[in-house]
Amino acid sequence: MAWSFADVGVDLGTERVRVAVRGRGVIIDEPSAVAVNRQTGLFVAAGHQAEELLADDPYKLVRLRPLSNGAVGRYDCALMLLRSVMSRAVGGRGLARPRVAMSVPARPSQVEKRTWLQVAIESGARATALVEAPMAAAIGAGVDVLEPSGAMVVDVGAQVTDIGVISTGGIVVSDRLKIAGTSMDRAIQVHARDVHGLVLGQRSAERLKIELGAEAWTGQEASAVAHGRNLADGLPRAEAFCAREISSALERPINQIIESARCVFGCTPPELAADIAAGGIILTGGGSRLAGLSGLMSERMGVAFRVALDPDTCVIRGIGELLHGMDPRVTCAWKGV
Repeated sequence: MAWSFADVGVDLGTERVRVAVRGRGVIIDEPSAVAVNRQTGLFVAAGHQAEELLADDPYKLVRLRPLSNGAVGRYDCALMLLRSVMSRAVGGRGLARPRVAMSVPARPSQVEKRTWLQVAIESGARATALVEAPMAAAIGAGVDVLEPSGAMVVDVGAQVTDIGVISTGGIVVSDRLKIAGTSMDRAIQVHARDVHGLVLGQRSAERLKIELGAEAWTGQEASAVAHGRNLADGLPRAEAFCAREISSALERPINQIIESARCVFGCTPPELAADIAAGGIILTGGGSRLAGLSGLMSERMGVAFRVALDPDTCVIRGIGELLHGMDPRVTCAWKGV
């Protein structure tokens, strides 16, 4: 596998994989999934192509996701997906393989670091730099991470929430919580099953979360109809849900995120905590798009929260910024073969 040289940034998440190339910006934003033949177990496609083939032939193919709770759960799938997106991003027949900067969750263990490094090298990287998600998200949100002042980021992803306090090019305090967007969806699914006797799909639960969650937190009454399967007889059924009950279902996962953010803030040195209190806490990640979430978190923590511009892509845009010049004061370094 021979590629022309380029610096490449990769944000491999549970739901999406995003790739940036130096000088070109973010060029790939696709589902983090691979399609595998059910009978042979052979890899068929990755990303958008995998989703298209799965829609056409769901009985012959099975969808597999490389990550689980922010960690590489299926090494073979991660390898297949990364090889696919990296070859499309920097394809060519040059002599050098690319350097790859890759985001990883906050506070990765040594085993996790070795796994991320190994999968990147086997995917074709000449050298790899691991960048913790709070650092990448802060850079992507426009924070000058080299300043001695403090900034705090809460990155709410699909399965993991990464929280970090950034100052002078490093992460001062951080935490990783296995509660995020899909946890909220599951909470709504459990509520629908237990209260309404209705089995909801993940997408239906997500739609209720987006449509009604904000209304509940602002005190407005609203309702929406969701379609699912009757738990008693298995037949299709539609059910109306009100904002109040969706709010109640979301209380637990959201409170867990708030408590984790409160703990990180409480462990922050006083001088940096004062900076954060003055400038506010930045929300990034797809989960932060839930309207009303920043206001609710501000009210319950007593510190202002604000949603970053285009929060879904903050991590990959932050990695893209690093590709223009890896400042030695930022705590990440290239490691390769």
